[in-house]
Amino acid sequence: TSRAYPTGELSTSAVLIERMAPDEVQAGAPFKYTVKVTNLTENLELIDVVLTDRMDSNFKFESADPRAAVEGRTATWDLGSLDAGQSKTIKVNGSTVGTGGTEMCATITYTPVLCLGTAAVQPDLDVRYSGTPDDIYSCDKAEYTVVVSNSGTGAAEASLPRSTCRAV
Repeated sequence: TSRAYPTGELSTSAVLIERMAPDEVQAGAPFKYTVKVTNLTENLELIDVVLTDRMDSNFKFESADPRAAVEGRTATWDLGSLDAGQSKTIKVNGSTVGTGGTEMCATITYTPVLCLGTAAVQPDLDVRYSGTPDDIYSCDKAEYTVVVSNSGTGAAEASLPRSTCRAV
């Protein structure tokens, strides 16, 4: 038995729960069932994934791998996070108390995580002037070359140096 959450459709859901158990067991005899939880997304991490299994009064819980927090007729697994496409499987061991069948019902909670990365860069500009004579007067025509280089880790978004000519 399987179910995709939250929509019921694989193509539009985030999580798939698959449950496998024998169709029939001898009353009182031990048996195992498994629950597989899969992140169906292509690029979304799910965090705080918690699976809860409610067991009816005809099921006697014995153990689970991974371990469960068991309170009354409820077993809870904190599965942590599931990366995109990742699965985790729970194996439960128990037995029926009597005849008539047993039913275990699972619920799941999770938090989808959407992350955005921003690069932190440090431009390192070096500005060199060449070609200007030492004896130039204000507003005289001069030719010079400005070389700007950036040995830093990102683009410099600030404006380049400017030179203005003022009458004296």
